[in-house]
Amino acid sequence: MGGALAAIESGYMQDEIRRSAYDAKLRQDGGDKTVVGVNQFTEREDLNFTIHRVDPEAEARQLEKLRKYKSSRNKQRVETRCRF
Repeated sequence: MGGALAAIESGYMQDEIRRSAYDAKLRQDGGDKTVVGVNQFTEREDLNFTIHRVDPEAEARQLEKLRKYKSSRNKQRVETRCRF
């Protein structure tokens, strides 16, 4: 073909991309290629779960512990070791 530039100019590359996409779509539609949620595993099921809610008092206690810990640290040492 004379190299990549000649292949692009002649439309060969675009034709190959088009052919490949068409083949992939045929495989997907025929079931040979699995696309989760599109042609396989599409059934909806009822989800049964509960969302964990943190006790506000426990959250406040933990935040207070964190504040105390951070205030007791050597701030200069932290800054020199934790440069992001």
